[in-house]
Amino acid sequence: MAMALEEATPAPTTQRTSNTLQEWFGWRINSELDYSRLARQGVSPDVVIKLQAHGFKRGELQWVIASRTLSHRAKKGESLTRDESAKAIRVARLTAQAETVFANPEKAHRWLSKPKRQLNGLSPKEAMQDEFGARLVDQMLKKIDNGFF
Repeated sequence: MAMALEEATPAPTTQRTSNTLQEWFGWRINSELDYSRLARQGVSPDVVIKLQAHGFKRGELQWVIASRTLSHRAKKGESLTRDESAKAIRVARLTAQAETVFANPEKAHRWLSKPKRQLNGLSPKEAMQDEFGARLVDQMLKKIDNGFF
């Protein structure tokens, strides 16, 4: 007997984060599968450029895609690769989540930029460079949103 995969109703913060991502990038996110679909499709280089408007310096996103490669892809109208897209989506999702939790872009940017003891002295921006650190950042934001500091 095959089991159908059902997604639980998104938590309020998850829904607000999804709404923010739709506002910023036009992405419709209803489940984790939608992030996977986006990464496989490849996202626009504009995603990386728009992240700079949300507190990232270009140099802080070099781990997502090199500047020269980003320029090349933008000029040719090419999407990011699956790996680059997954990284850009990770940054966008956690940034939108932080702005949702703190309800203030400046506070979110400060929180993302400051080293955290729970991350062994890394900032959330540094920790999100790999999936394991990104999960920790996600967990920290959920705890803050639920009133645990």
